[in-house]
Amino acid sequence: MKISYKKINPGGNITALVFEPVDIDRRGQVEKDIRADDSTIEQVGFVVPVRDAANDARLEMAGGELCGNALRCLAYELWRRRGGKGRTEFIIETL
Repeated sequence: MKISYKKINPGGNITALVFEPVDIDRRGQVEKDIRADDSTIEQVGFVVPVRDAANDARLEMAGGELCGNALRCLAYELWRRRGGKGRTEFIIETL
């Protein structure tokens, strides 16, 4: 099964963000598949449902690590999806 992702280059450490649901036990393989498909991608994050409805998004990395760069990429993508207008600060949950 091919997983779609958004590739974001924030000035280094190119990140792929996956917005479709992926079971946690499949994320490692999905990360490998994405990185094999595009060797410029250095990390893969999964956007999952928030645990607190007051927050804007939740990001979980394939390896379960904290990644500031991927958080920055997700904030940019949230802003871009809102037309590049409006607020520029977001509350993003992570591990």
